[in-house]
Amino acid sequence: MLAVTFTTAHAQQNIFIWKDGNISVKSVADIDSITTSVGSWLFNIHTSAPTSVTTNTLEASISVSYADNVQSLSQTPEIGVCFSSEEVTPIYFCGHKRLGTSVRSYNFTLYNLDPGTTYFFRGYVKLGDKVFYGNVKSVMTFGEKPTSSTYTLINGHKFVDLGLPSGLLWACTNIGVPGSSSLVGYYFAWGETEPKLSDYSWSTYKWGDDNMTKYNYSDGKKTLDAEDDAATVNWGAPCRMPDSSEFEELYNKCDWSWKSNYNGTSGYLVTGPNGNTIFLPVSGGRYNNVLSNSDSYGNYWSRSLYSNYNARYLFFRSGRIYPTEYDDRYSGYPVRPVADFGEKPSSYHIYYMVGQLTGWDASNKDFAFYPESNTVHSYTAQFTGDLKIWMKDDFGNWDTAYGAIFAGDDSESGPLTQSGACAIVCPEPGAYYTLTVDFANMSYEWTKVADQNPTTYYRVSLIGGFNHWTDDLDLTEVIPHNWHTVLTLQSATELKFRANHDWQVDWGDDGGDINKKEYGKGSFYGGNINCPAGTYDVFFNDITGEYLFVVK
Repeated sequence: MLAVTFTTAHAQQNIFIWKDGNISVKSVADIDSITTSVGSWLFNIHTSAPTSVTTNTLEASISVSYADNVQSLSQTPEIGVCFSSEEVTPIYFCGHKRLGTSVRSYNFTLYNLDPGTTYFFRGYVKLGDKVFYGNVKSVMTFGEKPTSSTYTLINGHKFVDLGLPSGLLWACTNIGVPGSSSLVGYYFAWGETEPKLSDYSWSTYKWGDDNMTKYNYSDGKKTLDAEDDAATVNWGAPCRMPDSSEFEELYNKCDWSWKSNYNGTSGYLVTGPNGNTIFLPVSGGRYNNVLSNSDSYGNYWSRSLYSNYNARYLFFRSGRIYPTEYDDRYSGYPVRPVADFGEKPSSYHIYYMVGQLTGWDASNKDFAFYPESNTVHSYTAQFTGDLKIWMKDDFGNWDTAYGAIFAGDDSESGPLTQSGACAIVCPEPGAYYTLTVDFANMSYEWTKVADQNPTTYYRVSLIGGFNHWTDDLDLTEVIPHNWHTVLTLQSATELKFRANHDWQVDWGDDGGDINKKEYGKGSFYGGNINCPAGTYDVFFNDITGEYLFVVK
């Protein structure tokens, strides 16, 4: 809120305070200062009920007027509507659509909404970094609510875990897309946090033209500060713009498929190692007063500086992808936010198997499932009988165990339940299978392993800087091909898994970093895995290369 502070200059004066219909008198000798909120004194903001609703749009209006005795302001306001399907009192960071700068009434349409979903919305006025809100209205869109839960909500915005080595989450849309009829959203000059109405040029650039006032040779800054990061300012931390190296990872680790007509536009469908996807539409760029190549080129800013006058960005067109191009900082390009996995949501859980393989032992935590995402976990083994699943927080509580709905159900897939759960049965006891469990959609699936005679190792160990790359720390084989140990590190280190105390077979993970993501999938002769100090339960599967570090 804006605030006005009155200072007391004369010790002989009194201050009269009106509160709840009563007047009290205070001597200024007893008061250093008085601070009072003036937000409600400035504006009247009224949000109307929706006038039209479809499966993915809603229409409504807001009216903004000055409060009594306020004629005008010296600062230009930003007026718009904020909205959310998660927060009943949505704020600016949840999602907003700019409507204008004039204090008046506006009709608006919010696009690209989910069907069958309740949305809360209200008008706002933004002055500098202060935001004033009107009353809240809500409405449910028509249609059936999507059942997919492959995304994570951060500040009301959808992010996807693509299964990248870094664990980075990528937003499903550009800034400015939620509520917009466009899949491109807002265009920003590099280091600016508000879109412009037209002119993207050196003459209008925030940080100068001939002499850059920030991010220059003198200050040595190579990465945008949070206050100059369009993603952080518009969507709130931990959302941010990607580094150019993260565009490289997206390019190198994902499958890029050109689509000429994806929801009415062209662009690349990007599929991560875990099968999850994001879509990057063509955008073109804004230079001076012209939008160029909007139907054929994609340009997306990173937060990385290239030189005094240029910054890095992702460029693509059909058949060509360049993740670390550079261009003039004044150019107008869209922004696709990211969020570090270190800011992972509380919905991330560890799950354990209990069953015939564990001796139905309610104290045995040697059999942790390997996460594939926040909600999908798997276990690969030679299954000899039936099983149930416990979440870490409920370990040992049979009433909350996950299992099948029907006793003796040995189907290759089926629904999962926590209510009176029966044991899940392998379709072919004695064979090697992968059991994949989706806790978001409450389902499970059995997949038979192609190689029914996997290589046997008499030892699997951890080796790294913590033991001078010489003294192997052996894991215990709890069942064939699944290993477990407790690892204590006094300081951060790099490490790998290897077989038989020899470098003929080892597993690493390029970009693996336990500080960012506790799980991964090692590959033969992959890169070292970074691991911070701490004590961990370590799990490893030598068939799949999957690993998991659980902080004790």
